[in-house]
Amino acid sequence: MERGKLWRTAYKTTLALLERNLPGLTDELAVQRPGPAAASPAWLLAHTYMTRRLILKMLGMPQVKEEDLGEDGYRGSDGVTVHVPFSDLVKRFRATDEKMKQAFMAVTDWERPTKNPGTGQEQPLEGVIAFLHMHESYHIGQIALARKLLGLPGVM
Repeated sequence: MERGKLWRTAYKTTLALLERNLPGLTDELAVQRPGPAAASPAWLLAHTYMTRRLILKMLGMPQVKEEDLGEDGYRGSDGVTVHVPFSDLVKRFRATDEKMKQAFMAVTDWERPTKNPGTGQEQPLEGVIAFLHMHESYHIGQIALARKLLGLPGVM
């Protein structure tokens, strides 16, 4: 399989997993912590959305400023505060799908040295994309668990 198609498929799959876990997560419920010191589903989605924006920037896709997000979803923030409704974050996350497809299909050098934002180390671009896919999958899994802890039925 061509590498762009492989990564497009991988990230489309995490979007599909997120979609399965959205029913019942209202704007009000999604900002609640599912347990002590646990991040809220809204914060987790803001975090993964910001990471997708970072990937798009890394792949040369222009990004519009979204001042309303502030520091929502950034590492080191409180894990609960978001400044836009969860339903709006869902729309924004969904809107990255086509851009991710375009960006992955346009990559010509998967070996290009790229700084991994998670480790701070330089590595081939594909290694960074793989690391960030694991990161996204991890947080989508947290959203799935959070919905159960918030009293919603599991979906998987």
